[in-house]
Amino acid sequence: MPIFLDAAGTLIHPKIPVGQSYADIARRHGVKTSAEAVDRAFRLAWKQSQSPLHPEGQGSPDDDRSWWQGVVEKTFHAVLGQPLPEETLVPMFAELYNHFAQPEVWTAYEEVPSALESMAALQPLWVLSNFDRRLLSILSGHGLSSFFEGFILSSEVGASKPHPRIFQAAIRAARSPANECFHIGDDPACDHEGAAAAGAPTHHPDGRGCLAERHWPKVQPRGLNHPSKSAHPPKQMCAMRDRSSDRIASVRSGSKGRRCSDHQRDLVESPRPFHRPDRHRHGRSDEPGSLRPR
Repeated sequence: MPIFLDAAGTLIHPKIPVGQSYADIARRHGVKTSAEAVDRAFRLAWKQSQSPLHPEGQGSPDDDRSWWQGVVEKTFHAVLGQPLPEETLVPMFAELYNHFAQPEVWTAYEEVPSALESMAALQPLWVLSNFDRRLLSILSGHGLSSFFEGFILSSEVGASKPHPRIFQAAIRAARSPANECFHIGDDPACDHEGAAAAGAPTHHPDGRGCLAERHWPKVQPRGLNHPSKSAHPPKQMCAMRDRSSDRIASVRSGSKGRRCSDHQRDLVESPRPFHRPDRHRHGRSDEPGSLRPR
């Protein structure tokens, strides 16, 4: 049973409140405001900004960067009562965007590393997140990437949870029927309702403790019902061309060839994690925020 895991709010969260980070960075660009005012405005801008939806089969051409700039622009327009001048907005947004790409800005929930180690020994794990490729370096920086078979990102799929397209992409990548997959996430609409609509069993906790053992699906160890006999996912990472679509696929490979994705957004072509290569073929090795994920 493949297990899909949301990222922000389930595996990781910002160390300090988003409003505080926005206000601190804005101050360096001559924009004075309070963290509380920015936080309120950000949440409103978030709700008013429709999630990116690109044509089917196409991911975001800019990794959803322009969408995030729109959210930042609306946030500070609401705070200041007028639009930011472009000469202020553009460099300030660039700093915000890069800030939230840094692993040290985020922290993993206390239970996550040990829970992932135990879960990965039982069944293949996949990240299924409303985030962009910044997430890859964030998870790598916290030593979490190697637990996962692949990374299904909204910016690469071209649709965000709860849209069925992103769940369908995950189900295809996992090569399992929907009712044999299991999704864990913290958002009632994006995670619980989205997965349920796609036909996948799901767990949505009422609070912290997403990865407490009592919430895991009842599954057999990998060695009993999964092609991989190893209790630990391979750690070597690289990139591999998906022959069926002639796109870069997010795959990771070990001694038997598996998958990738420890790449940063500015170092890699747009990977499409729709296909996981055959395990025996040698290959290459997600609550909101801007720059938090959706």
